[in-house]
Amino acid sequence: MNTTRTVHRRCLAGLGLSIALTATFALTSCANPVEKLTESIGYSAADAVVSELSGGKVQGIGATEVPDDFPDSITLPDAGIASAMRHTDGGVTSWIIHFDDSANDAVFDSYIATLSADGFAEELSHEMAGAMRMAHYTNGEYILRVSLLGTADDDQIMQLHVLNE
Repeated sequence: MNTTRTVHRRCLAGLGLSIALTATFALTSCANPVEKLTESIGYSAADAVVSELSGGKVQGIGATEVPDDFPDSITLPDAGIASAMRHTDGGVTSWIIHFDDSANDAVFDSYIATLSADGFAEELSHEMAGAMRMAHYTNGEYILRVSLLGTADDDQIMQLHVLNE
């Protein structure tokens, strides 16, 4: 099978999972469900449970610091980190970072401008009824998906999902 096609399929699957998780957290008013999971079973056990369910290797569930191996070439948004984790499956590594309630439309817009200035090309951008914004960027080495859920009048949740190509 074509490696590029396989990576692209995983990226699309990851995008769907990413959006579904973020939407679930937003719609159920779960500020940080990862925190609840780690409080009940512990960090390493949470990593093991999600690794088993996903079929890959997960590290950092409940962490509020960017994983050590997060690419230095990727600038982060100007917002606090609510949770960060790393996932590896089939040679593809991804990092998922959820930002705290300091992330909003202005932070999202500023981050999109930063990505363009850093040489990332926009592949997809979408907005739904003012309650969900998504953008998909690449630079040939990494794929970045940025999402913002919620309206300016409500709590907003911002997520960055980075995959190596």
